[in-house]
Amino acid sequence: LDILTLHCRLGHLNISDLRKLVASKIVDGLDMRISGDDFSCEACLAGKTVCKPLPTEGRKRATHVLEIGHSDICGPFLNFIGGSQYFITFVDD
Repeated sequence: LDILTLHCRLGHLNISDLRKLVASKIVDGLDMRISGDDFSCEACLAGKTVCKPLPTEGRKRATHVLEIGHSDICGPFLNFIGGSQYFITFVDD
C-alpha cells in the first residue's frame, strides 16, 4: 500500500496525521516512513485554491425565514448510501 493510496482512502488525511497513524502502529501493515516529499495529491492542491472574498457591500440580508435560500447538487458518487448517486443541500440565508 503506497502512501498516496492510503492518503486518498483515509479521506485525504493530512501528512501530520498520516505520520501519527503510522507511528502508533494501531493499523497492521503500515511500516512506511513518511516525509513531506512522499506524495503530491492533485485533489488536495486543487482544494487549496485561493479565491477573492465575495463583496459584502450591497448584499441583501434575509429578514424572514426562507426569504433567501441557496442550494447545491453534489455528485455523482459511487457506492453511496442506498445506491443514490447525488445529494442536494439547502441553506436558509
